[in-house]
Amino acid sequence: MTELPVLLRRAPKIFYILSFLVAAAYFGLIYWDLASSEGFDRRDPGVQKLMITTLFNALQEAIYLIGTGALIDIAIRIWDKIDRKEAAQ
Repeated sequence: MTELPVLLRRAPKIFYILSFLVAAAYFGLIYWDLASSEGFDRRDPGVQKLMITTLFNALQEAIYLIGTGALIDIAIRIWDKIDRKEAAQ
């Protein structure tokens, strides 16, 4: 079998890093937008609900990216195992 490209081998780590960056950007941008608006009050129930919803959505996006990275990692490990078996024959 052919060797996997280096970028593909690094893909799981890239997805793990992206998960943190996407979650932080998602939450940070919404918070920045809210904080820059007039009448922003953190104690307002509507604002609190929006922040919790935003945090949940950011975590959801991060979980999807982590899961994608994990699936790629598993696929690479299976590829390596099959490759070693073929090389041994």
